[in-house]
Amino acid sequence: HVRRKDFVLLNYSSTDEYLFTAIDYYIKRYSNAYFIVASDDKSYCKNLFHNRSNIFVTPQSFSMSDDLITLSLCEHSIITGGTFGWWTGYLANGQVIHDKVYPSGCERREYYYPPWFLIDGNVRAHKNSKNIL
Repeated sequence: HVRRKDFVLLNYSSTDEYLFTAIDYYIKRYSNAYFIVASDDKSYCKNLFHNRSNIFVTPQSFSMSDDLITLSLCEHSIITGGTFGWWTGYLANGQVIHDKVYPSGCERREYYYPPWFLIDGNVRAHKNSKNIL
């Protein structure tokens, strides 16, 4: 899940670099990985991932409920900030990669579900780590 619209204005949005690093992490672990992207800014995501044949953006006609159901059926998740992404990762019940730089005022143990992996949104380190924290 890629949350953008209000987060871009608040400067909370995850970077494109974070998204591509998380995608590359899964591709290294699962060579035949395919990705389904749901977002509040599907046009942005279609443009961002237009040259990746293994990445599909949910249709504009999908409601938030459709997106939630679709992402909850995935084996693993990459999420950005917000409760919608949190719930998609939780319901999917696989590995979850979350942007480490969000949220700024929370205690990590209060926000992140324990088995989740965190990647620094600025991607300064941890690219090949097995357990990213």
